[in-house]
Amino acid sequence: NGKEPYELCVSTRDSMTKLQNQDLEGHRFLAFYTLAFSLMGRNVKAIYFNDLLGLPNDAERAEASGELRDLKRTKSDVEDLEKRLTNPKVFPGKIFKDMNNLIALVDCDPALHFRGNEAEFIHQSDSTQPESVAVIHNTCGGHHTMVIVNVADEIKHLSINVRRYGPNPLRSLFENISGKSTPLDSDGKLHLTVQPYQRLWLTKEKVSIPVNLLIRA
Repeated sequence: NGKEPYELCVSTRDSMTKLQNQDLEGHRFLAFYTLAFSLMGRNVKAIYFNDLLGLPNDAERAEASGELRDLKRTKSDVEDLEKRLTNPKVFPGKIFKDMNNLIALVDCDPALHFRGNEAEFIHQSDSTQPESVAVIHNTCGGHHTMVIVNVADEIKHLSINVRRYGPNPLRSLFENISGKSTPLDSDGKLHLTVQPYQRLWLTKEKVSIPVNLLIRA
């Protein structure tokens, strides 16, 4: 009717097709937000309450209020919410800890400081990078972060030269989501086999996150 769309009024979970494997669906949800936050980079990040917990659309609330944004503004009973968040068999319980820890990582990573550079996709002529694997680079001052997200439901193999994205000589990168060091070869190349919807947050050194911001397993 001559109007331009301003935003999508839909929860992130309901914006994507449902998967039979709910664990894999959880990995995909986390991959989406890892990619989204890394692309937002130095800019202010916002997230609706429903997406913090992986909740679906609240059509009943939106219909009652007449406000389309209420699709993503579920009002939950605290006791019921606590049960769901501590139940690993339901979707909110599957993703809540990892969503919390991802946000803590994003907030504490100095490469995503607001005075830093805009996020950029990494495209290199000397890299072997499947189209379904996104590689994002953020930098501020001497801090560099490379985020790798497999947006496909199949295993992908990745080889990329990371020498120009960090101080030399660079022998390894720290993967902040798994908490493991990732070695580079003698030429400064990173060789990875990434699982379906796997995400990696690579830095020269481990990002320092206050313990009180993290949820332990």
